[in-house]
Amino acid sequence: MGFALLAIAWALAHRRSLRMLRMTAAGAGLGCALLPVLFAMLMAMAMAMASG
Repeated sequence: MGFALLAIAWALAHRRSLRMLRMTAAGAGLGCALLPVLFAMLMAMAMAMASG
C-alpha cells in the first residue's frame, strides 16, 4: 500500500495545482511503508532488553 502511494505521488503531473496532493500521497506512502518496519524494530529491541 505504501509503495503504491509513493508510485502515485511520483506519477502525478508536476503542476503547481497538484503539489499538495503529491505531498500528501508521498507522506502517506512513506508512513505506510516505514511504520511497520519501525514497529518491528522497536518490538525486537524490547524483546532483547526483556530477555537480557
